[in-house]
Amino acid sequence: MGTASAAFHSFAQASSKRWFPHAWVDKLAAGFTNAGAQSPTDAGPDAVHRSDIATAEHLVARVARQAAIFRAGRATLAA
Repeated sequence: MGTASAAFHSFAQASSKRWFPHAWVDKLAAGFTNAGAQSPTDAGPDAVHRSDIATAEHLVARVARQAAIFRAGRATLAA
């Protein structure tokens, strides 16, 4: 098993300045890599494999559910 890419390590190091003072508290973020992608990386958008689209749709649904939970929680706290 490998480690994260050099670009991710650079991002993590640069973003730590915001992480430690809790600048991202109450923020929602998500992402995924294409490590398990079925589509060739140099293919155009029309060549995206159906399983990659399904993965993206699944992530979007999970993020939408979490956003709804966050929103409901904020509304409850504000009441």
